[in-house]
Amino acid sequence: MTIPQLHMYDLKTGEYTGSRDATRRPNGEYMLEATGATPV
Repeated sequence: MTIPQLHMYDLKTGEYTGSRDATRRPNGEYMLEATGATPV
């Protein structure tokens, strides 16, 4: 299974700042919601 990536953006400018692996919950699901980030 591939780990989903979160693409992060600056909240003021909307500029792309990087990406990181999504955090995995104890039940095995990935957290795909984060302030200033999108899984797309």
